[in-house]
Amino acid sequence: MTYTELIAKVLKGRSVNSVALEMGVPQKSLDRYVKAESMPSVSVAIKMAERAGVSVEEAARAIAEQENMVRPKRQLSFPRLAATAAGLVIAVTNFVTPGNAEAAPRLPYSQVAGDPLVLM
Repeated sequence: MTYTELIAKVLKGRSVNSVALEMGVPQKSLDRYVKAESMPSVSVAIKMAERAGVSVEEAARAIAEQENMVRPKRQLSFPRLAATAAGLVIAVTNFVTPGNAEAAPRLPYSQVAGDPLVLM
C-alpha cells in the first residue's frame, strides 16, 4: 500500500474537516498529512490505520516509504521506520502506563530538544 492509498482509505471520500473531527486530530494537521507536507505522529498513525482498516504495520510502512521519498537526507520525524515497519509495533507496545511500569520492556532512545523521538 502506498501513502496515497492509505490517505484515500482514511478519508473514504469524505472531507478532511469531517474526518479530522472524527479522529480527534486538528483539521490543519490532517490537511498537511493529506498533502504530504508533514507526516503523522505514532498516535495519529495508529488512528489512521484503524480508520483505514489496515494493520498498524502496513500504515507504518506506507508512511515510512513516503517520508523516505520526501526527505531522503534529513532525519525522519517518524520513529526510524526506514529500518523496519515492525519498529512501530514495538514502539507502540512498549509505551509505559501507570499500571505496567515494571512489566513494560524498555527501548533505548534519544531525545534532543526540539527533535523527534528516535529509536536506536
